[in-house]
Amino acid sequence: MNLQDIIYFYHLAESLSFTDTAAHFFVSQPSISMSLKRLETELETTLIDRKRFHKRMSLTRSGEILHRHAGVILDSLSQIKDDIHDYKNQIVYFGFLPTIGGHFMSTLLPRLGKFTSSVKFVEEESSDIMYELVRSGEVPIAITGSDLPHFNDENLIQIPIATQKLSLWAAPDHPLTKQKQITSRDLKDTVFISLEKGYTHERIFERWAQSK
Repeated sequence: MNLQDIIYFYHLAESLSFTDTAAHFFVSQPSISMSLKRLETELETTLIDRKRFHKRMSLTRSGEILHRHAGVILDSLSQIKDDIHDYKNQIVYFGFLPTIGGHFMSTLLPRLGKFTSSVKFVEEESSDIMYELVRSGEVPIAITGSDLPHFNDENLIQIPIATQKLSLWAAPDHPLTKQKQITSRDLKDTVFISLEKGYTHERIFERWAQSK
């Protein structure tokens, strides 16, 4: 199966227009038609319904299947190109969380200076996901958060940057704002908004609530 035929087909399936597809790739319209015909011959099926009484052509069921898989193939091809480019240019992946890493980026970025062209930033919202990316080696260095002083992983080099106390935020007119100290008993029947499981914030809050 010709890769260029798949590329043409994916755009054709998205635009449903031979004219637009040909213009996009700067080729003739017959070239797109021949490409489609090669795919249909090889797959022994019809990919696009081109009956004249239809006001607009449409994908057949086979065409929908190929369109779905073509998207995966092209995404993988793009990722392969990116990975090879990064390997050849010795790109370093640097992970950070928007809530935690973002706090330190304004201080860190100016110090990277001449290395910024060799750094690709990877943003993830979950500390757990970032930990797995670092542990697997996909992201060699990251600023992340933890509800524990250290990860129980001897294969990782861990450098504590800052320690923050748990904070609860409430509206100025909320009854809790009048109290100097709050225990979990004070929070009975109180509704909170927190991050879901898999996030450091949720575990810290749950541990605090269970310990009081």
